[in-house]
Amino acid sequence: MYPIGHLALAYLSYVLYARVTDIQLPHGRPLAALVVASQLPDLVDKPLVYIGVLSSGRSLAHSLVVLVPVLLLVGTILVHLERRPLWPILSVGTLSHVLGDSYRLVLTQQWTELRFLLWPVFPAINYPNDGIPPWVRLLNHGFGLGMRVQFSLAIVAVAVWAWSRHRHPVKR
Repeated sequence: MYPIGHLALAYLSYVLYARVTDIQLPHGRPLAALVVASQLPDLVDKPLVYIGVLSSGRSLAHSLVVLVPVLLLVGTILVHLERRPLWPILSVGTLSHVLGDSYRLVLTQQWTELRFLLWPVFPAINYPNDGIPPWVRLLNHGFGLGMRVQFSLAIVAVAVWAWSRHRHPVKR
């Protein structure tokens, strides 16, 4: 999934979470935190691949073995700092990224390809495109079905955002 797809999926996931828990949708800094969280696994793993620290762009920050304890630690710190509302934003944003990288593998039953979710218990998968930045891969692959789905998801996310802003304007 490309950055726009991760962002759209994170926002729509948080909209669903907000609907279920009856909380407000994020705006301002919390929305910016959701944007960053939606990209966080790639912002950690991809640069570490580029400089040769990791061998796979889906390992350290994509692993539930690493991610869940880190999110619990961050949640504990945020509660201590009285910033509790940020924890669901960071958690939903980051976990939706992992979902975005996993759903097609689940749908096509490529179970061995999901082993990045349990890195370092299972070895990382070396993806041939890991050394290529996403904007170059996008230009190389064009706008196939996968990109059309991600852009459609982004259009839905923008429509939901615009509707929520119209229905519940932010009071300053």
